[in-house]
Amino acid sequence: MNLWVIPDAAEIPPKSKKVVDPWPGRPGVLQIGYVGHLYPGKGMEVVKALAETLGEYDFHVVGGRDLDIERWQNTCRAPNLFFHGFVSNNLLNGYYERFNMALLPSQKQVMLADDKRDIGQWMSPLKAFEYMSYGLPIVSSDLPVLREIFQHERNALLVDPRDLSAWEKALRRLDHDSALRMRLGKTARAEFLEKYTWEKRARKIVDLFGDISRH
Repeated sequence: MNLWVIPDAAEIPPKSKKVVDPWPGRPGVLQIGYVGHLYPGKGMEVVKALAETLGEYDFHVVGGRDLDIERWQNTCRAPNLFFHGFVSNNLLNGYYERFNMALLPSQKQVMLADDKRDIGQWMSPLKAFEYMSYGLPIVSSDLPVLREIFQHERNALLVDPRDLSAWEKALRRLDHDSALRMRLGKTARAEFLEKYTWEKRARKIVDLFGDISRH
């Protein structure tokens, strides 16, 4: 039996740009975002460590269950780490528009909530494509499943998921190189429109079934 895995996709962002206001981040400070769940393997430990180490930047976490948020808040007192909680899809636009860059710190093992199944080698994070859709410069874990989407220094910076110093260097590099930020974001956006909209994903599925039926 053959098995095909097709990457996820995302909506094209609305043309109207609405930002969240008021915003807890500091004016003039780089705003770094993470959107997604907080269960084991998603990389919240990386976000926490970066916030504690890089006090010159603001870190924003969008998503997570109340219990998970409370647990992380109790273990991290960094004043530059902000938890926004669950945000419905129709309001996410206002958060993405606030971010200067985005994090995808997935680990090699990713567990489903309240489960012991490891989905790490099969994951296709929706937030990866949402980040791309907004043209955000992305720092991502260097994992085989994510290399199917990202190429280092082409549409993202890829780093060892467990090497905190590599994450720090990548963020500082983007902070100090505006041309690189712009190039990565522009390329990510272009590749999203070319490959990862829901329409393009549907076309891949239709074409795949067409190929199967012909054989």
